[in-house]
Amino acid sequence: MSIEESQNANDILNRIKAAYQLRSDAELAKLLGKAPSTISTWRRRGSVDYGLIFAICQDLNANYILYGDLPVKRYRETAVVNDPLITPHRLFIEKIESLSLAPDVKMELLQAWLDILEEKERH
Repeated sequence: MSIEESQNANDILNRIKAAYQLRSDAELAKLLGKAPSTISTWRRRGSVDYGLIFAICQDLNANYILYGDLPVKRYRETAVVNDPLITPHRLFIEKIESLSLAPDVKMELLQAWLDILEEKERH
């Protein structure tokens, strides 16, 4: 694990705490439905469960979660882009492609996104 990956995991967890005004990792663990020790492990290992985070934090802007970009909350999909050829999904994929992350991390992010979309289709 590189220092950058560790900082990225900590940054992601800290941004979620800030967005939901959580004061502790215990509150974050409760939000995510995990044990507090899991959050500690994620911080120590420098990795998070992207699928879980995107599923639980659907109201947060994915760019905020990953990079700290504003706005914190997501726009409605229809308000993001009016061009039918450029969807929010495509923009998200392009953003992931532009990251300077290892290919396996990019694939993990994309898979998490697909899992969320599949879950939405089932409901």
